[in-house]
Amino acid sequence: MNIIFFDILMPDNPENLFLPEWFPANFSEDEKSLMWRWESGHNIMPITPLSSDISAISTSKGIDDANSYFGLETKSQKKIINGYTYFASNSQPNDNKKLNHSYCENLDYKWKNDFLPKIINDLELMKQKLESIHDWELSKNIINEMLELNKNHWYIHMLIVIPLHQYTEEFFNYLKTFRPDLELTDLYNLFKGIKNKTIEIDQNLYNLKIKYDSKYSLDKNELLSDIESFNKSYGYRLVGFDLSDEIWINDPQIVFNLIKNLPINVFKKKVSNVDDIEKVIELDTIISDIESENEKNQIKSMYSVLHKIWYLKEDHSFYIDQYSNALISLAFRKMGDILVDKNLLKNNQDIFHLNFKLIMNMDIKNINLQEIVNNSKNNRDYYKNLTPPKYLGKLNDQVESMNDQIFFESTKQLKGTSASAGKISGLAKIIRSFEDWDKLQEGDIMVCISTNPSWTPLFGMVSGIISENGGTLSHTAIVAREYEIPTILDVNNATEIINDNDLIEIDGDTGIVTFIN
Repeated sequence: MNIIFFDILMPDNPENLFLPEWFPANFSEDEKSLMWRWESGHNIMPITPLSSDISAISTSKGIDDANSYFGLETKSQKKIINGYTYFASNSQPNDNKKLNHSYCENLDYKWKNDFLPKIINDLELMKQKLESIHDWELSKNIINEMLELNKNHWYIHMLIVIPLHQYTEEFFNYLKTFRPDLELTDLYNLFKGIKNKTIEIDQNLYNLKIKYDSKYSLDKNELLSDIESFNKSYGYRLVGFDLSDEIWINDPQIVFNLIKNLPINVFKKKVSNVDDIEKVIELDTIISDIESENEKNQIKSMYSVLHKIWYLKEDHSFYIDQYSNALISLAFRKMGDILVDKNLLKNNQDIFHLNFKLIMNMDIKNINLQEIVNNSKNNRDYYKNLTPPKYLGKLNDQVESMNDQIFFESTKQLKGTSASAGKISGLAKIIRSFEDWDKLQEGDIMVCISTNPSWTPLFGMVSGIISENGGTLSHTAIVAREYEIPTILDVNNATEIINDNDLIEIDGDTGIVTFIN
């Protein structure tokens, strides 16, 4: 096995400008002065043109509005390069009066009594609007109405994520003033066992598995009826992050295959059953050496707030990232159906290879769309077979310091960030997309670039997870801890270095991956 280096080789020029010819990009002089980072956590594959446009209309606008609400000065820039999303710089907090403890203390009430009822009402309205998409001109008005609702959902998304992440960081930093040895994995153990929407979905999926485990001896129509019922509640989920990706409710085979391949009783075996009493005992142990009762009470108070709102990390994702976006995707597919009926497209998913401006302004009586679609598909197919640079533009000292060996030949080890504790060995399986799901067998170690919320049923099959991306508050980390699966994140180029069926060991306590054979 050869030594593999970080995938960005620093250029020789003094300004550290990196713009490789094999990954062409149009940068202004001002943009060249910035460091651009590939947002690989959600953008594993090149994004379709329509998905890119909708992200700018809904997601980005919602984020900007939330930043403004919290007094955050938005300094980040977004750029789609060869279908991949890149960001430059970050948002920096100003003097913030709104983002305080009282906001977080009221967030559970706000979600249950304000945000969630509004979102549910919006989702039902969006589903009603779907039924009205038949006429081309009328459908454009409906799309604009749905996008406005979707934009508001992403605004709510950030009204939850920003304070939740900030409060968690504040709590951890405060604990570390008394316990400098405290690790993030220690912190997150305090929140294991808190039920959320993701666990609820997986539980119902496993209930179907248990029901039909006897070789599906029950009536086939009953099985299909149960899957349909399941999908009505939980099936508005994209298998990826692009609007063109498959949607559970559109394809009952997705749920059927999950039911068929999931090990029996694995949910009961793997999902954490840590109760609140155990978590209180663990917190008391962590703070036992603190002499000040006031400081102990402050820690307990902050923990109580986080414990109350922790479920929101997954719950809001189900309703917004998945449900709302799935309905937007379905709306465009129905518009695609109109274009198919007029022989302008071969299938409804081809519409995602058109840009939003073209869709909203084109004369469908006098246009050739197939050439546009074919060019988009060819371009996407080309770049999805390349691994895009993690960084572009003017690279800083931090990136230069990462230009080190990530595979250590002498010990045959990789190093990442601990996300979920435990040690396990098994066969590696490289999972890049939904199409790779059928490779997984019970006990395998899943190696991926990142995961998607719709992947969580796979967590019940695997014994460990290695991801190239993600933080300790990422979807991957949160669900892995609930399933008590050893997990390591930020393992650079893991999907390139590790091969299918490599026998490896992962140590979720140290963040080390070791090749056994």
